[in-house]
Formats: sequence, structure tokens, C-alpha cells
Amino acid sequence: MTMPNLGVLYMEHGQKMIRTAAAVLLRKFGLTDGDLDVVQEVFRELQEKPPAEEIKNWEAFLIRVTQRRAYDWGRKQHVKKQGRSFDDDEFDVEPVDDASEDAFAEVEAAVDLAARIPELLDGMQLLSENERFVITRQVFDDAGRDQLAKELGVSPPRISQLRTSGLKKLRTYLGKE
Repeated sequence: MTMPNLGVLYMEHGQKMIRTAAAVLLRKFGLTDGDLDVVQEVFRELQEKPPAEEIKNWEAFLIRVTQRRAYDWGRKQHVKKQGRSFDDDEFDVEPVDDASEDAFAEVEAAVDLAARIPELLDGMQLLSENERFVITRQVFDDAGRDQLAKELGVSPPRISQLRTSGLKKLRTYLGKE
């Protein structure tokens, strides 16, 4: 099997890999950095030991390896900060069976989602400042309606209205309605 040029792979899939690593690190470990380190590690490993089997979908392969390395990197950071090891249950990490069709479908879904992120970010620019604030804080910080109402100086029902109107605009922009 011939290994594609790593530079070409990075140019084609690097941004998706970075976004994937950032999402795993933030969602599972609460980390806001390390995504570039994870992607660098993936390419270093590929350079040192290319895959033995033929890769039919390089994008899906790279995304899956990036997810795994992000979990590994996040675990190492946790041990450094906490000074102890931990159980996988602490991070809600489920083992993946590479041979299963579900695992491949999961990777394909992640690739599709990663491909839509730039479009979603463009759509966020259409929202009012308050709509963007509410959606961002609820999605990324899991902030509650009452907390956001206090921060914006509005009523909790107004937070619901801002969220609903913002999501409606995003769905329309993304062609979901």
C-alpha cells in the first residue's frame, strides 16, 4: 500500500481534525487547548508507522484516530492536574469496536458534522448579539435560563425567546426548514 503525502492529507483534513480534537477535549475533559498537539501527534505517528492495511476513506480514518488521540491527551492532562489515574466512566468514554458498522457510521456522522461547522459559524453571524450569546452559553457552557437572564438583565422567558428565534434563524440558514 502506498501512503499518501502527509502534507496533502493535512491540507485536506487538518482543519476538520483540529475541530474534532477541540470538540473532544472540551466536551469530555473541559480543556480549551491541546487540539494542535493532538493533530501533530497523529501525523507524527503516521510518519513513524504508516497503517498496514489499505485505507479506503482517509478522512474517516484521520477523524477516528484524532478522536482517540484526543481522549489519550485529555487523560494525560487529567492525570497531570489531579495527580491520580481515573476510570473511563468518569469521562463517559465507551470502548469502540473498529470492525462494527456502528463505529464507521459514527465516524461518518462526525465527519459530516465537522464539514458543516464553518457553515454554522457563518450562520451565527446572522444572529443578534443576544441570540448568539444565549445559544453559545447554553451549548458550550450548559448555562441555565435563569443564570443567563441575570447576566443579560432580562426575564427567563425572554431567554427562551432569544434561543428559539436564534435556532430558527440557524435552521433556515442551514436549509433545515
